[in-house]
Amino acid sequence: AIDFVVHLRRDQGSGAQGGIRRRVVEVAAVGGGEGGAAQPLFRREGEGLEGPLRWTGAMPRAAAAARIEWSLPEGVHLEAVLSGDWRPHL
Repeated sequence: AIDFVVHLRRDQGSGAQGGIRRRVVEVAAVGGGEGGAAQPLFRREGEGLEGPLRWTGAMPRAAAAARIEWSLPEGVHLEAVLSGDWRPHL
């Protein structure tokens, strides 16, 4: 099953890099919205979609959230990770 969809924006790169540039515009949870529609979890806003990717406050479906939480360190919850309140110690 597909749990998440990542929407990319493709445009022409600039400077020495040139070529094609791809940027994440939105990360959505499949089936998380009303009537089974995709529910945006992260969205990039701002002029030209150049702003930071921000959490919308939405959570993925319970089954997907449980699989992610299972992989997190003990005592860490998905909401803290998504909101940016918790970051791994590197």
